[in-house]
Amino acid sequence: MCKTIVRYLRRKSIEKNAAKRRHHAIPDLSQPLTVGVLIEDGAPHIDDIRKEICRLFNTTHCLFFIFDAKSDKTGGMDKVGCFVGRHDLNVFGLLNEAGRNNIGSVPVDMLIDVAKEQPDGLLLKDYLVSQIKSAWKVSFASKYNELFDIVIAPREKSDIVEKIGDLHRYLSMLYGNK
Repeated sequence: MCKTIVRYLRRKSIEKNAAKRRHHAIPDLSQPLTVGVLIEDGAPHIDDIRKEICRLFNTTHCLFFIFDAKSDKTGGMDKVGCFVGRHDLNVFGLLNEAGRNNIGSVPVDMLIDVAKEQPDGLLLKDYLVSQIKSAWKVSFASKYNELFDIVIAPREKSDIVEKIGDLHRYLSMLYGNK
């Protein structure tokens, strides 16, 4: 029963935010961008991901939005980015005030969603995407494609760093840089 309520409330929030989302022009890759990455806690190679994003997207500022709804870690900002844990969610599975302040404190030019779908079906990943302030949102898979400006089907068996490279190549072709 509780999971059904959480799923319903998150889905309603996602749909509300998707309906009011305005899509922006493709980012100019020749200009420095602030890039955010949504990723689950424990994902491998965060340093490699940061290096690849800084190299490809002409940025020195890459912010990670890391989440784990079962973790006892407390949320907040640090040099890596923003962590969202169990204590950042209220009894209904939505972000509490501290969680909203953490996620909304740093808007990014482009959000790249590389997080895996969560097996519990509670839509936490898509809910967090809908809460992050970003001019441009990119995903490699989502139940709610309307949250994103572009959704890319990744190559078979590609890791996150390869996906970032593919994304840069696609955006460069769309923008006309290459």
